[in-house]
Amino acid sequence: MKVFALVLEFGGAAAGAAAVYFWLIRPWRRNGRIGLDGLLVLAWFTLYWQDTLMNYSQTWVTYNSVLLNLGSWNGEIPGWMSPNGNQQIEPVLLMVPAYIWAGLGPTLAACWLLRRVRARWPHLSNRRLAVICFIGFVTFDMVFEPLATFAGWWAWDGSIPSLTLFYGHYYQYPLYEAVLWGAFWAGATCLRFFVDDKGHTFAEKGITTLRLSPRHSTVVRLLALIGFMNALYLAYMIPMQLFGLHAEWPADIANRSYFTNELCGYGTQFMCPGTGVPISRPGAPRLGNNGGLLPPVEPRR
Repeated sequence: MKVFALVLEFGGAAAGAAAVYFWLIRPWRRNGRIGLDGLLVLAWFTLYWQDTLMNYSQTWVTYNSVLLNLGSWNGEIPGWMSPNGNQQIEPVLLMVPAYIWAGLGPTLAACWLLRRVRARWPHLSNRRLAVICFIGFVTFDMVFEPLATFAGWWAWDGSIPSLTLFYGHYYQYPLYEAVLWGAFWAGATCLRFFVDDKGHTFAEKGITTLRLSPRHSTVVRLLALIGFMNALYLAYMIPMQLFGLHAEWPADIANRSYFTNELCGYGTQFMCPGTGVPISRPGAPRLGNNGGLLPPVEPRR
């Protein structure tokens, strides 16, 4: 598992660097301006700060601590509830470039496929193309993510048993992730695919009515894309965070220190989430690792 995780980490970093060059830097140098794909590279990069928000109320997804990390910024997010948020792993070398090659990359590939579909069946409406895109991404995610979790990239620690494939194993996979992440991917693809005659997305609608220089116009377009993509990502994060309230950690994950990372279980003052375990919050009693009720403390964040 360690070898797979490290290969993915360094290979992903190389893929991310290549993506930035081919989608942002090279077209910029060639054309003297940043194109739509280059703007999307920058917009996708800004999504990284939300990466752990689904653990806001209760921890239920963690990264492998073998990956290069500096902890996380969760303790600085206002109202953060899940204990030991600073211990949650954020693999910088892996995830920063992953938002480009594993996030934006599939949407660009999907745009190419949608163009082929539209050329083959020109009668298909935009709505039907969007549905095809959504179904395709749900299917793709059900293949991609189980392979990534099996390789030890991360673990869905606390998924709902009845809605989870391979429940009880470290590589378990919640089916609602396929639906919600598939919807996010489809939304990002539709943003890129359905452009107007000037190559602008619907997030940039009205930009031509503003009296702006080309440079200022690019900045405004970038801000519009950043706002849309972050709102779309938050729309994915909120329901995922709610699913996390029903988290149940199986022993196969709770007994692996490189996934628990001192968040709960052995060596901590918190029992891992599960049936009958109250959700921890600052200043409230909680169940200790041995199952006993412990007095209120301010959890380490």
